[in-house]
Amino acid sequence: GGRARPPFPLDSEVIAGLVRTSGATFEGGWMGLSSAYLNPTDSFLGAAEAFSSQRDNKLTFLTAGGSSHGFAPKGDQKKDGEGR
Repeated sequence: GGRARPPFPLDSEVIAGLVRTSGATFEGGWMGLSSAYLNPTDSFLGAAEAFSSQRDNKLTFLTAGGSSHGFAPKGDQKKDGEGR
């Protein structure tokens, strides 16, 4: 069952690796990322937190809102003011 893993790294793994490596390499760095993904992965969020907490680094991440692209949360999952 399930999908076979592709023979190359997933984009989420590559991005998280980039953020982790940058955090370990640069001091006082700034990284800006943008994505149309609605839900950043846990590995990315962990890498982003580690990057921004080290060596005075700053990370700006712009992502699509929960109601963009027609993927609005259903019913009680909506946050205040979202999807109106």
